Amino acid sequence: MVRVTVRSAREELSWPIEIKTWHEGSKVIARISDVGIGIRPEHLAKVFDPFFTTKPDKGGAGLGLWETRDTLDRLGATIDIESTPHKGTAVTMSFPQAAPLSTGREGTIHPQEVSRNTADDRRAIA
Repeated sequence: MVRVTVRSAREELSWPIEIKTWHEGSKVIARISDVGIGIRPEHLAKVFDPFFTTKPDKGGAGLGLWETRDTLDRLGATIDIESTPHKGTAVTMSFPQAAPLSTGREGTIHPQEVSRNTADDRRAIA
């Protein structure tokens, strides 16, 4: 169990976060839940919309959950959020299970290591 403390100019809130993982058929499931302030129903329907934010005055761009879902989609994974105001929120992610290594992979020849970090190339361009 992890405890998260949220501080703002008006108040300090603290509540536990529970993280669970398990296998379900060919999927790996991760569920993160809390007993915090929850998400309003009218906001819950929009949390994955690009640029949706309830905190524009605090620097929120509204891209975090949109980008998360986009990335998970590319991995063949899913994300679902359940929330009840004043009771908490649960985020469930379901990932396709990686295929187990097949026998005989020990002798596989891999390509040579890259001689330098590709970030070096970006610096040279800038």
